Amino acid sequence: MVLDRIKDWISPVRYAVVTTCHTAGWQQYGRRMVETFDQFWPTDIRLYLYAEDFQPDHRRSTARTLPAWLTEFKARHANHPYANGMVDGKRNFRFDCVRFAHKVGAMTDAAAKLDADILIWADADIVTHAPVDTTWLRSLLPPGPYIAWLERDGTYPECGFYMLRCRHPAHRTIMTRWQQLYETDAVLKLAQTHDSYVWQEVIDQAEREGLITTHSLSGEARQHQHPLINGPLGKCLDHLKGSRKVLGRSQMADLMRPRSEEYWCKSR
Repeated sequence: MVLDRIKDWISPVRYAVVTTCHTAGWQQYGRRMVETFDQFWPTDIRLYLYAEDFQPDHRRSTARTLPAWLTEFKARHANHPYANGMVDGKRNFRFDCVRFAHKVGAMTDAAAKLDADILIWADADIVTHAPVDTTWLRSLLPPGPYIAWLERDGTYPECGFYMLRCRHPAHRTIMTRWQQLYETDAVLKLAQTHDSYVWQEVIDQAEREGLITTHSLSGEARQHQHPLINGPLGKCLDHLKGSRKVLGRSQMADLMRPRSEEYWCKSR
């Protein structure tokens, strides 16, 4: 085991980044995500964009098609209010299963088809604001754990960004379980059906079974609603959740304490 971990540190690591968005999302924030990726990420790391209903026109993103099982899932539940986030006549994101299933479709398809050591999920409203290098990426997922993600105390994780070790022996089992929840419609029986809750259920089960360990990227921000910018990821990334998409950046009030990076200093 020790030798395997040493090998992880010294061997070249192949990274791939995956995201998805629709036409409106591309116009509002997706293009900015790709442009800042192009500016700051290493040229040998590809970004795979699962475009829902358009063809992206940018050289650093590789357009991919969402899988057939997702198309079939969406068709089965096109007229199912609960599966589309309608509860007692009101929209509730916690049950907007069809909408968030696109992220699951993109990630499971990429896991099955891409030749990568580390697969990174990044929401299409992620902005890269400083140079990313492989030394930094290695530090985010140390040898051993299957996943590095943004844990939050008392609730589901923030799933705007996470990293998976594709060579882990449990990787295929976990991807299969995740996908089958949607193929069998078992996902609709869970207490919540958005992607973060469902993903936590899959990971927690694997952890209880002793198949994997996890690593938190939240740092001291486990009790914060915006852990990405308050932990190690904030060094290079911003996440434009909610109204931040319109503002074009997170606000200083989102920070638990001032950060020293130029991006954050400019907004003081």
